[in-house]
Amino acid sequence: KKTNVSTLYYIGRLEKKKNSLFLIDVFNKLSSESKKTIRLILAGPIGYGGEEALEHIKKSPFKDSIDVLGWVDFEKSLQLMKDADVFLFPTLAEGFGLPVIEAMASGTPCVVSDLPVLREIGGKAVFYANPHNMDEWVEKIKIILDEPGVAAQMRQTGLVLAQNFT
Repeated sequence: KKTNVSTLYYIGRLEKKKNSLFLIDVFNKLSSESKKTIRLILAGPIGYGGEEALEHIKKSPFKDSIDVLGWVDFEKSLQLMKDADVFLFPTLAEGFGLPVIEAMASGTPCVVSDLPVLREIGGKAVFYANPHNMDEWVEKIKIILDEPGVAAQMRQTGLVLAQNFT
């Protein structure tokens, strides 16, 4: 699985309430500060405000490291999730947060928005960050990428916690 490239994965609509512009900004900041090569994989349809996100990607100095896949089927998404080093979910509003459970069940460490519904799902298995604080997101992603012991603990805790959901 391991290469010299770290992969970040997001699945969901590219749109304003999912905080897509912020996610791209986090990726840009992380990429500019990291010695590693980082890829961002975005899966999901374009939603309200999604065109703005696509324009934002075109302007990114790291645009060649951003893959916009559009809609992907469940099997493909699970494979992308399993292959990712970190799952990111910077949503501003969420009804439940199924992708977070899927990430935990895939053994993928997560950084997600600090929202009550996501805390309910993720417990102590994921890192939470303010969906408006870029530095907080970058710091938590770096911990997962740079500290294998932390990432391994998150994988294990997430796998156990995900068993609580059907």
